[in-house]
Amino acid sequence: MRIVRLAACPLLAIALLALALTGCRGNPLVRANVSIDWVDFVKWDGRSYEAMYNRALTDPSDIGPGVGEVKFKLEGNVHSPGYRSKNGDAAYLEPGTVLYELKSRPDRSILAVRDDKAIGGYALYADPEKQTGYPWHFKDIPKGKVTLVEIYRYGPDDEPAMMNLLENEKAAAFVNLLERSAASESYSPAPGGPDPEMFTVVLSAGGTVGFRYHLFHDDKSYYWSPWDTVPLPGEIGSYLNS
Repeated sequence: MRIVRLAACPLLAIALLALALTGCRGNPLVRANVSIDWVDFVKWDGRSYEAMYNRALTDPSDIGPGVGEVKFKLEGNVHSPGYRSKNGDAAYLEPGTVLYELKSRPDRSILAVRDDKAIGGYALYADPEKQTGYPWHFKDIPKGKVTLVEIYRYGPDDEPAMMNLLENEKAAAFVNLLERSAASESYSPAPGGPDPEMFTVVLSAGGTVGFRYHLFHDDKSYYWSPWDTVPLPGEIGSYLNS
C-alpha cells in the first residue's frame, strides 16, 4: 500500500500526490491502493489551522467563547486525494467538536478544542500564516524569560499528571540543563530494550501558551530531541523523580 501524507492545503496535497505516484501511471492497482495520511488540521473561517504539538495551554482561563464547531471528519470518510477542504472540515476531530478562541489572541491565530488528555485540558491549533516569527525550536525560545517549568508524566489512562513545578531560580536552573544538552553530541537510545520512560515539560515565558517538550529515560541516560537526539545531564534526574 502506498501511503500519501496530505496537508490541509489542497494544492500542496495534489502536488504531494503527483510526486508519490510518479512512475506509477498506467497501473490502476497502484493508483487505487493509496492511503491518505492527513495532517492534523481543522478549517474554519477560510483558514486552515494545524495542530501545535510543541505548545501547551498553561492558563485555561484564557479560553474564550466558542466560534464554531467541526462539521465533518475527513479520516475514514474521504478517499480522494483531490478533495478540497471546506469550513468545518477536520482531519481527525469528531463532528460537533467546539472550536474556542483564546482571549489573548483576538486575531484568532490560535484555536483550542477540549481534550482531557492534553496539558491544560485543551489541544491547540494554529494558523501557520499568523505564526511568522514565532519561535518553534528550543534554540529560538526566550530562555531568559522562562520563570515557570511544569513537569508531567502520563499515567495508564494517558492523562497527564503534574509531578513537579519549578519557579524562578529553579526554573532557570532546569532550562540551563536543557541548554547544556542541546550543545552535546548526538545520542542513540539503547536498541531492543524496554520502552523508555517519558516525561513532558512545559516552559512558560509569559503569556498563556507554553513551550512543550518530551524527555526520555532509558537504561543508560536521560535524553531528548530539541532538534537532534542528544543526552541530558544526569542532574536532570533530580527534577524528574521528585
